[in-house]
Amino acid sequence: MISIKKYLLLSSCLLAFAPVFAHADEVSMIVPGYSYPSKGSTYWDTLQKSSDVVAYAILNHNNGEFTSPDVNYTRLFKENTQKGLKNIAYVHLSYGERSVDDVLKDVDHYLAFYGRENIKGIFLDETETWTQKGRDQLHSVYQKLKAKDKDLVIVANRGTTVADSSYQDADIFCTYEGSAKDYLTNYRKDVSTWESDASKVKKAMHIIYEANPNDYGKLLAKAKERHVPYVFITSDGSLSYHKTTDYFDELPTQFDQLATLYRDKSAEKPVEKVTEKPVEKVTEKLVVEKSDLTGEFDQAKETASQKQADEKARLKEERAKEKTRLKEERAKEKARLKEERAKEKVRLKEERAKEKARLKEERAKARQK
Repeated sequence: MISIKKYLLLSSCLLAFAPVFAHADEVSMIVPGYSYPSKGSTYWDTLQKSSDVVAYAILNHNNGEFTSPDVNYTRLFKENTQKGLKNIAYVHLSYGERSVDDVLKDVDHYLAFYGRENIKGIFLDETETWTQKGRDQLHSVYQKLKAKDKDLVIVANRGTTVADSSYQDADIFCTYEGSAKDYLTNYRKDVSTWESDASKVKKAMHIIYEANPNDYGKLLAKAKERHVPYVFITSDGSLSYHKTTDYFDELPTQFDQLATLYRDKSAEKPVEKVTEKPVEKVTEKLVVEKSDLTGEFDQAKETASQKQADEKARLKEERAKEKTRLKEERAKEKARLKEERAKEKVRLKEERAKEKARLKEERAKARQK
């Protein structure tokens, strides 16, 4: 047997450098402003006064399906712009089912009736990226909107993880729309790779509802930890703080307190630390038999192959579970949104009837004079 002798002598301590970052990403809100803009609305007045922490407000005129302007939305689009609140117009994609032409027609109505100068971007709700049909639809809408106006900010809402292949088809993706409880204790796993990449997750937006105001700080800290730059936290949806379980028709309770947390920059600058890891002095004489070395290599190779196979099986199982869960979530969300749209149509119809009656009454009084 041939012996291979190695002598290893380390006579000093080594320093290992490991960057440690504080939960430090700066955050602002993208607010689903699904509250009808009646004149004197405290909802919109509050948001306008907080434009420093609101990156964008989403305005939803009849889910984007209209053929004439609404006088109150006309006023709101202009007022928000004048007061520094950036507007994004709502349209829906119906998870790949709507035609691209219909979606673009809705966008054209917003731009024509409310003015490009008052619209910073478009919110694409009910986006799908895990089917070819959904991906093709989103890609086509995004490309055509950018061809129309490259400066429009395109925000796509799937409400959960977004496929890597669709990463270039929106400027911002809503990758979480769920409860505060799940956000803190049962957060879904990132199936796509870009959501775990700090350099790419700058495109992410999260919507967190049913929050306890006492947890606002925890939720914001968790969002910063995940490097998500756009976060909307609300207590809406909870009967403990609101009149109904509807989402996004009221502002979060204690909104001023929440806005103050967004303004607090104390924990938002990355701090890099140097961690010293002293390595003990080693004076070691290794005598390795050639046959032993070969055996160890074979064993290590076999162990690595087994670990790789186990990991592959685990990931396959996780993807299958995630696919099932996402399918169930989409079905529930689709049903919820359908119900919300029906309620919104009824409400808008009532509002228009009241407005029509009011105008009729005013004209009658004017004729009497």
